[in-house]
Amino acid sequence: MGSWFGFLAHIMALLNDLSLKLQKENNLIKDMISKINAFQYKLKLLKNNISEKNAQHFPELASVQEGAHFEKYVEVLQSLENEFNDRFQEITYLQPIVDVSVKPSLMDIESAPSDLHFKLIDLQSDVHRKDVFYNTKGLLQFYQNLPKEEFPKLHREASKIISMFWFHLCMRKVFFCFVLYKN
Repeated sequence: MGSWFGFLAHIMALLNDLSLKLQKENNLIKDMISKINAFQYKLKLLKNNISEKNAQHFPELASVQEGAHFEKYVEVLQSLENEFNDRFQEITYLQPIVDVSVKPSLMDIESAPSDLHFKLIDLQSDVHRKDVFYNTKGLLQFYQNLPKEEFPKLHREASKIISMFWFHLCMRKVFFCFVLYKN
């Protein structure tokens, strides 16, 4: 029984850690997506390890490997993985847009939307702009320095990503005000 509670406590700690990372003040949507992707990868790793009766990431199970119900743990991890895949399936569709907006100087051009190929080639071939990209202190500053008239589609894609961040931030503040008002 103790190993079961230890297992669940460990999973809850991982979920809490993800929640805290997602709630950080200046997270852009790209930051949130990478944290969710990392968590999903960790779930898959944990599930695979437990299915092989390897409890190295679960210190609470290491001492009770003999009597542990690994099938039950695998079932819980699989269920959690499925739930995350269902809830965050939009990330698959957002990822190319996020990649173009966040790392236009590094992106594989052929994996970008086709209407951006030539502009990405121009951007990636321009040594000065690449230097600006690497030396700016953030995504917003990079796009402030990138001429809008020369890269309108790239600006449009970046605006989508940045507006997702601002929408999320505004909704969080509205919710916080609602909670304060309610109390």
